[in-house]
Amino acid sequence: MLAKFAEDDRLEQMHEHKRRMKVEAHKREAERLVELRREAFDQQREAEREHERHLRDDEGDRQKIIDEERQKLLTEHAVPLRNFLPKGTLADMADHDFVFNHPGYGSKGASKGGYK
Repeated sequence: MLAKFAEDDRLEQMHEHKRRMKVEAHKREAERLVELRREAFDQQREAEREHERHLRDDEGDRQKIIDEERQKLLTEHAVPLRNFLPKGTLADMADHDFVFNHPGYGSKGASKGGYK
């Protein structure tokens, strides 16, 4: 009878050991999956940051082109007509100073034949 109990204990210990090993393997797999998800999320966030950075760069280039064209239009059209511009035409004081302090045109602007 003691041999039977000893054998049962040994089998029970083996089953308990197998169960613990399975639980440990499951924990490792769960941790691996969590880490994979975290890495995927980090990669996605980095891709979004890069996309935002690219959009900001493109917007900066676009704004530079717009400012250059605006300056060209001010030079070609606003300077000769400086005394006849409606309110709100000039965006800021820099535009105002550019138009009204631009060399080559008198204080009367278009009335002196300021077109070239």
